[in-house]
Amino acid sequence: MEKDIKVAATKTAETEVSNTKKPYEKERFEFALSIITEGKESLICRRSFSIDGFINNSMRTSEFENCIGEIVSLIQNDLVWKSRIYLWHHTPVFGVTGHYEVEDTDENDNKVSHYVSGDIVGGFLERDAETGKMKGVLGYFPEWEPEVTSCELPNENQVMLKFSVYDLGREIISRAWDATVYPSYVRKNIDLTNRLVRLNKDKVTYTYDKEKFFAENENVYGDLLMLKEMIMNREDLVPRILSLIRKSCSTNSGYYDNINDYHTIDRYGNSNSKEERKYNLNVYAENRKYYKAWEEAVQKKTAAYAEEHYYIPFQRSAKQNKNFAKK
Repeated sequence: MEKDIKVAATKTAETEVSNTKKPYEKERFEFALSIITEGKESLICRRSFSIDGFINNSMRTSEFENCIGEIVSLIQNDLVWKSRIYLWHHTPVFGVTGHYEVEDTDENDNKVSHYVSGDIVGGFLERDAETGKMKGVLGYFPEWEPEVTSCELPNENQVMLKFSVYDLGREIISRAWDATVYPSYVRKNIDLTNRLVRLNKDKVTYTYDKEKFFAENENVYGDLLMLKEMIMNREDLVPRILSLIRKSCSTNSGYYDNINDYHTIDRYGNSNSKEERKYNLNVYAENRKYYKAWEEAVQKKTAAYAEEHYYIPFQRSAKQNKNFAKK
């Protein structure tokens, strides 16, 4: 393990040197995944990217809103998978009382069957010293208290996950959901790439590629075995997320040529009643509509005010002469 740590530290140093030679260029678009705990937001993952053939305002459409919903479902399914593995490893198995038919042998080694009662679900059977018959024994209780029984569960929506997309640093759309349904281990170790193994030693975190690490450490146990089951043969979600975003916003996808191919109005309720609601996802188009309506409403009043107070000298003189001639 010491050898692995030294190799990882060397690679980290080489990466830092290469980054100093080639400065990082921030792209126009970004997506971010963050966790919000009691109102405090902490960044988990952030990626900057470009979109060839980007269609202006395509991120303010129903199609892009559906794309974000698909991405959030992708992340949620990955976290549910990891939560199930965590609970399988850390949830104690409790026995329940019942009556079970078991096979046994008598003093002459003849096979017999009889019923026993006891807490044997998650437990085992053993021979009773007094009766000589098999009996159920209570299921195994671990000596440690796992998180699911020792940690106070957070209130609903006390911990949230938030996925956001940015254009030129401005948030375009975001989707947040309750994260209290995931164990704290899963929440604190979210990795969308599903390819990193992080080990803490002497207050230093060492990062390894999963393929190399588990190839060199096949017989892992405990939390490392659990992590292996969580991330091995799992998809890197970052390229998938980028692909979904680009397909929904680019002419290169083959689905869209311009903004007219999108839907910017969402309708809810019965279209034949007054309860129907319309929502314009393109806020710029909606604002232009209000600006135009306001201009039309005050156009005559503005023109009259300008005519009264902002004439240049020769215009004012011409108006005065015209009024004098009328008199």
